Amino acid sequence: MPSNLCFDAPLVAVGWAVLIGVETRGDLPPLYIIGGLFLAVWGIYLFDRIFDSFRLPIIEATPRRHLFAKKYRFILYFLSGVTVFAGATFILPHVTADLFKVAFAPGLLCLLYFVIFRFARQSGGLRIPAKELVIGFCFASGVMVAAGTHYTEFSSWVLGLALAFLFAGNCLVIGSAEQEFDSEMDAASFFGNRGTRDWIPIFLLSGVLLLALILALWYSVPFVGASLIIGSLLQFICFKRAGTDLMQPLADAGLLFPWLLLLFFG
Repeated sequence: MPSNLCFDAPLVAVGWAVLIGVETRGDLPPLYIIGGLFLAVWGIYLFDRIFDSFRLPIIEATPRRHLFAKKYRFILYFLSGVTVFAGATFILPHVTADLFKVAFAPGLLCLLYFVIFRFARQSGGLRIPAKELVIGFCFASGVMVAAGTHYTEFSSWVLGLALAFLFAGNCLVIGSAEQEFDSEMDAASFFGNRGTRDWIPIFLLSGVLLLALILALWYSVPFVGASLIIGSLLQFICFKRAGTDLMQPLADAGLLFPWLLLLFFG
């Protein structure tokens, strides 16, 4: 159900932003920042799901979340209205010029993603998972902005890259299970367009492990490092063990590990 209502993505984003903010800056990000991140991610995913519900026909391989969107589109409409109302009422009054400047890059990346990979449905002919990497960097940049992390130190770049690889790897793990569906419905999807290349997600997730060790050992952020390591290992397990129907919810659930650390150590 959380995936059907697009709840999983904003929960993942907020969990990582809070953990990073607490460990790198020593305090929680402001409530309106966390709320803005939650609403922005939720609204984007709801829009994407509604867009697909009109664009994609139902076939045998259609994932359950898309079937739900087809059948219960009115619920997604209602939730989209909730995000707009809540954002306009509680978040918009806190938006400043400085906040707009730091949020501009994630917003531009998100816009490019929709224009290139959703509306035009182009893959660019690249032999890399371009769509999934753009999603990863969009997600990571939004999390970093909400956490209050500035790219003035090398450790911030390492952390941002690790997050981008983790989220892109998550997309590829899910895509590997849904390649039959993507091959017919999503030309921009890496696995749907180019067949099976199992080493690509393994390569990205291995990169996350390496960057996480650097962060944990050299930059004194053990909880963030541990979350990156656990998150990557859970993606590996899903990639090798989970069935097609369970892949997406289990892979996304593996990114919620920061909430456990916040619950027990926050």
